[in-house]
Amino acid sequence: MDKKYSKWFILIPLFYLLAIGLPNKFGQSLYAHNELIRDLNVLKYIDRGGIVLLGPVSSLDNFHFGPIYYYLLYPFIKIFGFNLWAMGLTSLIFVLATVLILYFFVKDWSNSPLLAFITACIASTSIITFQLTQYASNPNFVPFFTLLF
Repeated sequence: MDKKYSKWFILIPLFYLLAIGLPNKFGQSLYAHNELIRDLNVLKYIDRGGIVLLGPVSSLDNFHFGPIYYYLLYPFIKIFGFNLWAMGLTSLIFVLATVLILYFFVKDWSNSPLLAFITACIASTSIITFQLTQYASNPNFVPFFTLLF
């Protein structure tokens, strides 16, 4: 592969993700709508000056979400006016960043821009990728932070 063009290969899966992700109806997925509302209310509480030290109880079991999730979401939700669709858009932003980091991680690890491109394409077309861009939830950010750290 010509090195002159290899730096542009990452744009193909990213543009693909944007083309597929942006027209979606964010916040209207199989994920429980009431949990999106619950999380949005926590973000509004933060906006009013509240401090979240322990997130609300999950509907899946008797455990609390960690507060860092809400503080990660807050700037994006604030920018987009506390709309429900902004939570899915925030997940899309983190998924795009994940694919970008994955590309450079594989490229540096394997010293192969072609393998990095293929990996980024697979990641950007994965069913989990489309699912994660529909809503916001704590686990949605795990792939991003796994690669980051």
